[in-house]
Amino acid sequence: MATVQIVSHVTSILNVMTTSDIFKDISSIWTRLFDHKVFLHGEIQFSLREYEQKRNDIEVDHLFSLLEKVADIKTTQINRLKESVDFSLLDVDKSLKEALVICNSINDLETTYQQDSATELARNSRKVEWERFIDSMSAHCEEIDTTFEEKQEELEKLYLDLENKLSVTSLPNL
Repeated sequence: MATVQIVSHVTSILNVMTTSDIFKDISSIWTRLFDHKVFLHGEIQFSLREYEQKRNDIEVDHLFSLLEKVADIKTTQINRLKESVDFSLLDVDKSLKEALVICNSINDLETTYQQDSATELARNSRKVEWERFIDSMSAHCEEIDTTFEEKQEELEKLYLDLENKLSVTSLPNL
């Protein structure tokens, strides 16, 4: 009997509902059962928020660790660096002062030697002697060249005279 009541109830509902109402109900049932767009969208947003939150937490952890390292460097390393630089700079300062003294002494020596006239006179005399040597060598080379040319002309005349005396005609050039 209960089944008869359910069927009569369903038929009374079907009589009251029109075809478009039935189609809308079936469509909404199908959407709830098979259309997962809303559910997926919500899950994606949840996963994205969770990922960003974890990522931000990791980045915040990195920032805190960097801050700790910077604070550690600021408190311990800077003072140690100042001490080592002060110690090193003292050595560098000493070395620079020694180098400056050496440079000044070299500069003084240079001005002393430039003012020394004996050195300058010796240099000039060597220069004059060198120029005389070059001039004499040039004259000697010229004498050798002229002697060579004279000897060459003498030999040519000698061979021409011999040819004429022997009456030998010159051989054709090969």
